[in-house]
Amino acid sequence: MSEVTARLKSTKSHRLPYALAAIGLSTLLTGCIGGPSTSDVLTAVGYPDITDVNCVQASGLPGHVCTFNLRGYSQTRRLVKRDDGGWDALYK
Repeated sequence: MSEVTARLKSTKSHRLPYALAAIGLSTLLTGCIGGPSTSDVLTAVGYPDITDVNCVQASGLPGHVCTFNLRGYSQTRRLVKRDDGGWDALYK
């Protein structure tokens, strides 16, 4: 194996951890930017004992649709951001 080939292989192997870190960080930031956090959902819904919060951008409507478990039952609410930065849970 030539020195150039060995150097290229070595360089590629060093890029992998950086690439994986960048993918992980971008995924994390994408989930955090604009959408409600777990604590936002807790505050908006008004129940401190909810678990397994998962929010996605609402399709065709403002806000995010959040699904969570409340006392063993799956619940879904649409959360809309207020002008003051807080979130309102819509029950309809």
